[in-house]
Amino acid sequence: MEEREEEGVESIEPTPSYFRAKRNVVLSSSLLIISIIIGIKSSSDGKVTIFPIVLEDWKFIDEILCAITAYFFLQTIIYWAAQGYFVRNSNQYRYDFYLSVSVSCVAFFIYFVKVILYVFDFLRGFLLEFDSYFYDVARQILSSDFTAIVIGAAAPVTAIITARYIIQYIQRNKSLQIWEHESLNNLLISEKWILHFNPISAAGEKEISFEPNGKIGVGANQNEATWRLRGAALEILNSDNKIFSRFFYDPEVEIFQHTNDDDTLSLSSQWIEKNRPS
Repeated sequence: MEEREEEGVESIEPTPSYFRAKRNVVLSSSLLIISIIIGIKSSSDGKVTIFPIVLEDWKFIDEILCAITAYFFLQTIIYWAAQGYFVRNSNQYRYDFYLSVSVSCVAFFIYFVKVILYVFDFLRGFLLEFDSYFYDVARQILSSDFTAIVIGAAAPVTAIITARYIIQYIQRNKSLQIWEHESLNNLLISEKWILHFNPISAAGEKEISFEPNGKIGVGANQNEATWRLRGAALEILNSDNKIFSRFFYDPEVEIFQHTNDDDTLSLSSQWIEKNRPS
């Protein structure tokens, strides 16, 4: 699979590195869930093989799997954040990404419940005054079907929120590092741009220009009236001086990508690209 067909053309498929990371996180998460719920026993020689590693002692297999899953979880999110704009905004790949990290969150929740139960057992064994009634009730709740339902419902939400904030952090820092000594202000003023204000419509685009005085020139209306830079973020304000949209610049594809932040009023997944003569 080639990441780019030619120089300057963005790939419409994720990179092989992302696919490998996603496969690893799903595999390690599944093993962690199986290990906790069903259990993993050692073979006849007393050894357990995990990926290319042979373990002499499988006593801490859950902890090892949890650490491996955490690593692949972060790796998958980082590789996803590094994908091109059109890959990250493809429903097919985006839903697949969230499903994969949701499996990891389910595994983390189950492991967290196991740790809490272990703490309860520890306290009951060392504190004679520990209320056995409270212990039994807590253990029943944590081991109940209700807890399983809560875990199943909370995991996807947690995965989406976690992944979203990590991706935004990576993108913002990437933009800041690349443009630390460059002037986005000069770039915006000197170039001609196309704003894709409705990504689901072929006609949802228009020319837009950024004037030195902070006003929108070509394409100005009540939604896009003025503009400003906040750090590495381009913010477009409406006629009421409220933030209508916010973008970060990706120099690899020369596109301003919408941050999809909750405090913006515009449609999500917008982007601004250079107006190149056809």
